Amino acid sequence: MSVIRSLLAKQDAEFISLRALLEQMASEGGATIQEAAIFLNGLFESVERQEDGWTPPWYKRKSVGWEWTGSKSWDPARVELSRIAETGEMTDVIPF
Repeated sequence: MSVIRSLLAKQDAEFISLRALLEQMASEGGATIQEAAIFLNGLFESVERQEDGWTPPWYKRKSVGWEWTGSKSWDPARVELSRIAETGEMTDVIPF
């Protein structure tokens, strides 16, 4: 592996996509993607209530680096998480 690829892999090691997170939660927890999304969405809602509206930030992959997309319930990533929790279906393109 080239030095640059190695550095990029190390940089991305701290990031997990919503898709990968839900898939890992489902596989390790013996649940469906929808159940994992329901649990994670509920966790975010619980944190928002307890922390006076604060939630962890969401980031979107750009061609170079990451872009902060927000942290509130109307953030595109949270909207997508809510949609997955409701339908159980993930789209092919989830940029976060």
